[in-house]
Amino acid sequence: MQNNSSDAKKRDVHISKALSYLLRHGAVKENLKIDSNGYILVSDLLKHQRLKSFKTTWFDVKRIVRDNDKQRFHLKNKSSSQDDDSVENWYICATQGHSLSKVKPDENSGLLTPIILSQDEVFPTPLIHGTSVDSLFLIIKSGKLSKQKRNHIHLTTGLVDSLENINKKDDETKILSGFRNSSKILIYLKTSPIEYINDLHLLKSINGVVLTESNIPIENFEKIVIRNSKKDDVKIQKLIDLLKENNVSYEFDASCKGSL
Repeated sequence: MQNNSSDAKKRDVHISKALSYLLRHGAVKENLKIDSNGYILVSDLLKHQRLKSFKTTWFDVKRIVRDNDKQRFHLKNKSSSQDDDSVENWYICATQGHSLSKVKPDENSGLLTPIILSQDEVFPTPLIHGTSVDSLFLIIKSGKLSKQKRNHIHLTTGLVDSLENINKKDDETKILSGFRNSSKILIYLKTSPIEYINDLHLLKSINGVVLTESNIPIENFEKIVIRNSKKDDVKIQKLIDLLKENNVSYEFDASCKGSL
């Protein structure tokens, strides 16, 4: 019984990854019709070999959209009756993470909301970008955080639990959208002055991820938090030297072991 449950979970992971690839990156290459808001007809997706190989059904898609821990997908019914469950009437999109230049959700899509603050407001939460040690080397050397091949830089608006808690397994703490739990580097961004924040033209996705197309200079990094690493690791020591050279503040979280 346990093996069946494990196999079902693995199958769902494979289906979710196939959906992510097709909706975020592969639709044009795979000859799938995708609109500017990122929606693809579910019935078209189910005909694609990546989903057919797992015998994916409409029921599977609905379950994965509903249960996805980071709410990566969104369904839309084109029927006048919202009770119509016919697969032919449903579209699906990825809520963020696209690299397709064609996907630029419009302001009426409900998928992205502009974040604009007035002069007397304070940005309510930290802005954090999760990445890898190797990527941080490249970011510091380039002098900026950029979107690379994606349509946006992805940011999370703070940690709902402590850094120690996000090192736990998925079922022990709330999962955050915006970065991978495996990220060993958290880049905290400065959230003032307000003029600077507004110049980033921040957008909030329907699943709570903050997005920007703008480059973010390393001078606007508040600090770097290093996670799940050995302080005396050679690569970590080289990273610290680079951070010091560029006057970027850093700290280790409680998951890091060893001493410098």
